[in-house]
Amino acid sequence: MPDPIVLNTDGPHSPEYTRDVGNALAEAVRVLNYATLGDAPGLDNPGDAYSLLGALYTALDRFPQLLDQVGRFLKTQAASGRIGDTGGRGAVIQAGMAAALLEDAGSRIGSASWQLHLAQNDITGLYVKESPDA
Repeated sequence: MPDPIVLNTDGPHSPEYTRDVGNALAEAVRVLNYATLGDAPGLDNPGDAYSLLGALYTALDRFPQLLDQVGRFLKTQAASGRIGDTGGRGAVIQAGMAAALLEDAGSRIGSASWQLHLAQNDITGLYVKESPDA
């Protein structure tokens, strides 16, 4: 079993650590998919859904910055001549196209985050009744 990932914004940062944290994020979403599937015990009441939605929109709020930084990294690397393109289109062009797509994705994620926030607001008053007939 691999070592657990310690999340620390102060680092130490490395390409391996960055990749491992990205993989952990993907696996976290997979775990949440299973935890909320059908009768899985991952949600018991509307308050659980409320808390989960809050965590999810907070996570999504952070994605535009991340995607922008990846795009800027690619453009800087290409402009410096440090990277090439095996497809023959040119690293500067490909990095620029990728950065534009990442910017668009960040914008769309921002919209999705807002929708999660609104969904959370919509369930603010939901609760579990003492009896289904009440």
